[in-house]
Amino acid sequence: MADPFPCPGGHGTDGTYSVRLVLRRPAPGTFTASRKTFVIASKPALVRVHLDKAPVRTAERRVRLKVGASKHRRATVGRRAM
Repeated sequence: MADPFPCPGGHGTDGTYSVRLVLRRPAPGTFTASRKTFVIASKPALVRVHLDKAPVRTAERRVRLKVGASKHRRATVGRRAM
């Protein structure tokens, strides 16, 4: 199977990379260039969730969770299931 994100010059290893993105405009000879940064992380983050030991009833509206993640995780988002 082909690599879904081929990277030139051996950039396939985990890390942070900077690139210059050049977009051609419809008008002849015009373009926009900007620097972008992307991260290659081949391993998923390890997320740990801990519940309080106190019992929870179905009618209660709040449950206290403690969430931790591996050091490379930048953001963790949670949402309430309906």
